[in-house]
Amino acid sequence: MLKKLYQEFRYIVNLVAEKWRLRARKDEVKASTQDVYVQYQGAPAWQKNLFFISLIILGITLAIVIYFEATNSPKFARLLFLPVPVEGYKVKVGEITQLVGASGIVGPHSEVTVTSRVNAATVQKVLVKIGDIVKSDTPLLEVDQSNYGPALAAAQEGITAAQLNSQKAEAILQATLEMKTKGLAEQGQVDAAQAALATAKQNEALAQSTLANAQQALAFTRLKSPLDSIVLTSLSEPGDVLLENAPVFTLGDIDMVYDIALVQEESLPYIARGQKAEVIFSSLPTQTFQGVVEKIDPAVNPTTRTFNAFIAIKNDNLILKPGVTGYARITITGTGLVIPESAVMNQYSEVANVFVVDADSHAVLTPVHLGLRGNHGYQVLSGLHEGDTVVSVGTQYLKENESVHVTFPPETH
Repeated sequence: MLKKLYQEFRYIVNLVAEKWRLRARKDEVKASTQDVYVQYQGAPAWQKNLFFISLIILGITLAIVIYFEATNSPKFARLLFLPVPVEGYKVKVGEITQLVGASGIVGPHSEVTVTSRVNAATVQKVLVKIGDIVKSDTPLLEVDQSNYGPALAAAQEGITAAQLNSQKAEAILQATLEMKTKGLAEQGQVDAAQAALATAKQNEALAQSTLANAQQALAFTRLKSPLDSIVLTSLSEPGDVLLENAPVFTLGDIDMVYDIALVQEESLPYIARGQKAEVIFSSLPTQTFQGVVEKIDPAVNPTTRTFNAFIAIKNDNLILKPGVTGYARITITGTGLVIPESAVMNQYSEVANVFVVDADSHAVLTPVHLGLRGNHGYQVLSGLHEGDTVVSVGTQYLKENESVHVTFPPETH
């Protein structure tokens, strides 16, 4: 209790002391002013003139300072009821480039189904597994060859016998022709020899076809990859019996690959086939791959609110494997009315606004529909016309329909 009373007493004492100090200061200022006045009255004429000249210079300097403040400071201009100083931009047609970023994942460029070329053959070996990278002509699977070897041997014996028969028939025909020239053979014998040779040649051709089929059947017992690819599915195991044309493998073409980019749905109107893209992959962070948007799936995922853009990339040395993640930057270029980014208010809301300077130099708040964003500016789809003046610097200080003084940077006017 005593402590509190002591504190209040000290506060009152300090107030009284401050009051006396202020009164003493006032008396000092008054005395000083009187001294200056007395000195001025007793000063010679040239000193009085110098004093007035100093006042005039001070007044001019103050006026200049006020002018520059009024033309550069919105707050100062308002105090003097002058137009608010702003920077303007003349709306014009230009080109704008926007980079749309999207994460993605590598996938095969296309898929190929490899089918069996043999019938009722038992799988002996499966030489690859899902995920393997295979070169063109790489063996994928082997079937039991025991039924194909004897057929090939018989076909080879058949072609040998047919060739011998053809040689014998040709020799008989030559002998018959010689005998006819000597009058020892009739024309009917020659005709018969020629017919026999024709039959032998037909049998030789048939044997040759049989041999080719047997060789091909044996070759089909080893199923090979038709292209550089990745094994996506494998449908057979050792012991399975394959039927002709039954699907055995699904291969993914990876000579070219897709970066399947997940693009935000608001970019759907701007993504198109043929647009260039740069892609960086997590497994190869020091390399940048060039690609082209080849196709678009416009269906929007309801959870992620993204759609798929398929960026085709040449896969030299097959270094990009399906499943690798990456980040793509798709280049979008458009032409239209362009304004600087600094002119736009509420950029990320449903309705953006700009201040348009009308013929009476008033700032009119105007809604605009924006398109592409890039090069520190926006494409304007609606709300403005070419030649309109928008406020590019100073929008944060403006009020609707406020009088403004507009200046233009040299490069925009």
